[in-house]
Amino acid sequence: AGAGVCELRAEGVRRARGRRVAVQGERYGGTGEWLRAAAESEWDAASGAVGPGALSYWGWVVYLSEYARLAPPVQDGAVEDFRLLAGGNAVYRAEAIDAEGLGACLTELEFHAGLKARGATAGRLAGLEVLYAVPPSVMEYVRERLRFSEAIARERGERWRALVAPALPWVVLARTGQEALRRPGLRGRWLACAPLILALGCVQAAGEIWGCGRGVRYPE
Repeated sequence: AGAGVCELRAEGVRRARGRRVAVQGERYGGTGEWLRAAAESEWDAASGAVGPGALSYWGWVVYLSEYARLAPPVQDGAVEDFRLLAGGNAVYRAEAIDAEGLGACLTELEFHAGLKARGATAGRLAGLEVLYAVPPSVMEYVRERLRFSEAIARERGERWRALVAPALPWVVLARTGQEALRRPGLRGRWLACAPLILALGCVQAAGEIWGCGRGVRYPE
């Protein structure tokens, strides 16, 4: 009880056996190609797209807020930006992944940044697509969003970001809109969901301010 997502996934990594370790979030559903693509990956860390399943209006709000930048289509190939790796849709080479390091991280973004710093390779495969199918309730997601943005702010340890955090809702809206407008199937959905995406950006800004006030969890 009380374990974070990274701690729970680290426990799964400790128990896994084989040349590759796969991580898939409980809110996703795999596609028919997923296992084949996972078996073929030779990168230290690989991921794919997170596509929309059969979603309600609220489900679309959450999907566009979280996964607009990870929406399909995805081209096979290496990536330099490790933020394109979905923490809940990843395949790792067993030799490259460190369960203790994952468990100690506040977020998987921090863990993937550490992999990159150690010279790990990363790639994306179209076959590693999952479908986002089970969104959280409104209050559950608000709490998740608040905790996640607070954790990110603590990782950075840059207290000055509290001064610019009030602009974050508009940055979130612009970023999600930019990604959605690049994909014809998401344009109308984004326009309909924009007011709530903006409201969730306010929650994210509050978490950022809170995290900046608390400082870094793991100082150097």
